[in-house]
Amino acid sequence: MSAESALDAAARTWFVVAALGQLLFAAYILVHYGGSAALGHAGRVNATLIHGIGKGDLMNDVAIVVHIVLAFVITAGGPLQLVLAAAIVPGGPFRLAPRMRARAMWWHRLNGRVYIVTAIVISIGALYLTWTQKPYLFHAGPIATAAALIASTLNGVGIIVCAVLTMRYARAGKVELHRRWALRTFLLVSGVWFMRITYGFWTIVTARIPFGGGAPGTTGSLDGPFDMFVDYSRIIVPLLILELYFRAQRDADPQAKWTTVRVLAGATLVVAVGIVGAAKLMWLPQMLRP
Repeated sequence: MSAESALDAAARTWFVVAALGQLLFAAYILVHYGGSAALGHAGRVNATLIHGIGKGDLMNDVAIVVHIVLAFVITAGGPLQLVLAAAIVPGGPFRLAPRMRARAMWWHRLNGRVYIVTAIVISIGALYLTWTQKPYLFHAGPIATAAALIASTLNGVGIIVCAVLTMRYARAGKVELHRRWALRTFLLVSGVWFMRITYGFWTIVTARIPFGGGAPGTTGSLDGPFDMFVDYSRIIVPLLILELYFRAQRDADPQAKWTTVRVLAGATLVVAVGIVGAAKLMWLPQMLRP
């Protein structure tokens, strides 16, 4: 296998693993929040929210409900959008006939507009909640960590900037720049998901539950060394790996490509372990709850 083929295979493998994890997260949002709301179990909803509902603040409640709905839309829509993007590339992995590729292009544009608008709206809502509502953890009570607030703000602002640039380059017909900013948007939108699977990974590695300070480097107020690492690594690390991938695609040196293949393989392993940990710790217990 050539270095270029290995690089493509490594990137696709990471995407497949991440897509499965995001779809599981979307299923969790639908089953837990949607199911609990349908059954009138507001207490179950609040048990897993940083900002609770039903406290007499109508604006807060509306913002949280909209945020949850849009979180499902964007988490399920992200993998779909990347699949559609791959489908419209001539000579790409799907090898579609021209007519089918044209239809995929139409869906890609429609889904892309929905995705970008959702990303911007959900980020504005998240920034509103971050700066106006005091976070409350079900296991520790009220918290106020400057590191988490700054990280959430950077994540939200970053999403908006990347989303705007994604649309700008799409309208300008600059396909390669559009692709790059779209991938950056996808990774930043996945920030909450990355946070959850990082804690899931730490749960598997340490055999300790991190929430409440049960695992090394964590505290009940989420201001331990590992907690702060999670706050910023969920933003920085995925973007750094993506930039490494972009550089490897351009680099004619096979060794540079093989180095990136190894990094992607390691990242895929971490993501896979993190998904298993997050599913066991957070998602499946709520989804399978009677």
